[in-house]
Amino acid sequence: MRPLIGAAAAVFLNLLAIAGTEHVEAQVGASHLWKARAFQAEDHLKTLTPELDAIRGEGASPRAEELKCEAMLEGAFALHRTREHRVHQVLKSGLHVFKIVLDGGKGGVFDLSYFYDADESRLISIQVLSVPHSWGVTRPIDDAPHPGAILVAVNDRPDGGPRCVLGFSLKEPPFAYVVRSPREKLVLGVPRRETGRS
Repeated sequence: MRPLIGAAAAVFLNLLAIAGTEHVEAQVGASHLWKARAFQAEDHLKTLTPELDAIRGEGASPRAEELKCEAMLEGAFALHRTREHRVHQVLKSGLHVFKIVLDGGKGGVFDLSYFYDADESRLISIQVLSVPHSWGVTRPIDDAPHPGAILVAVNDRPDGGPRCVLGFSLKEPPFAYVVRSPREKLVLGVPRRETGRS
């Protein structure tokens, strides 16, 4: 049975999938949106843990890499509940900044920051503030299957290739996903959306 707060977060995020975040953000504020996503991330991490433990010895199998990427992404969202002071900042100007921070090891950190106005009702800008040395980031994409997103290649395998590619919506934060292939994506946080392509 899901905890009540986790179930409420899931319902809230499903509402976002239907209504879009601009309308919902104006009613509840960005803090509530990011907090709800954090609760959902914690729930998802709990379901990933047994599977991660079961494949621990598989090393670089495709499923192991995929699960590690899911856990990394969900861990970044969970920080909005467990370490909120590190990922939610209020600037002197009154702007609110909500961050997605991913550890790139010796290469540095990935920092994707979402800037909202003082009352958290409007997203003003999204900025990539830092990228680990070997990682790659695309320019915003307008084409399917990733409309309105940036893709981040987590290039940390020993051969220099990407362990995975993460997608971050620029139109609907905090919508993010792990890209399994150029034509398929595993959506984390909201139900999968059809792109019109097969």
